[in-house]
Amino acid sequence: GDQSVLCQAQANLQEVLKAKPDYALAYVQLVRVESRLGYISNEDYNPANLQKGHEYVAQALSVAPKMPEAHVQKGYLYLYQRDYVNTRKALEEAERIQPSVEITMLRIELAEREGNYDEAIAGAKAVLADATAQKKHEHALQVLAKGYKAKKDYQSAAQAYETLIQMQPNSPWDKINYAGFLVD
Repeated sequence: GDQSVLCQAQANLQEVLKAKPDYALAYVQLVRVESRLGYISNEDYNPANLQKGHEYVAQALSVAPKMPEAHVQKGYLYLYQRDYVNTRKALEEAERIQPSVEITMLRIELAEREGNYDEAIAGAKAVLADATAQKKHEHALQVLAKGYKAKKDYQSAAQAYETLIQMQPNSPWDKINYAGFLVD
């Protein structure tokens, strides 16, 4: 994301915490900001930002140990560190507290990173079937396209890419990914 916007969000959240230091959701949002600030490229993140994210997660969980969002963000931090064992532990803890689409999205990303495309595809289909998860549909379709391509189901992959482009006709990324699929 835009660094200046992220830095402003970080400053705003710090102000909230000065007024209300036990506001766990502010810590969770700071984890998300740190993850975005630390993003380098592809699957690479600045370790210092991820460490700061872990500190914020610890603070959130010390205030609200049963907050599923905190466990999900903890899972993402581990995912970004390529620590898949702890990613799975965090998502299972979040799921034990309260299943959600966000947990399914984390499970999908973990399955993709581990090369388990059957699990990634199943999760993506579940998200697409959930009418309350409209904001997650684009990512689910991206997962389907990649998963079907990896499984050599090219017709289903093409269909997922075409649906993505219909949903987001002005997205250069979806068009680039589809073009890359077509020339592979």
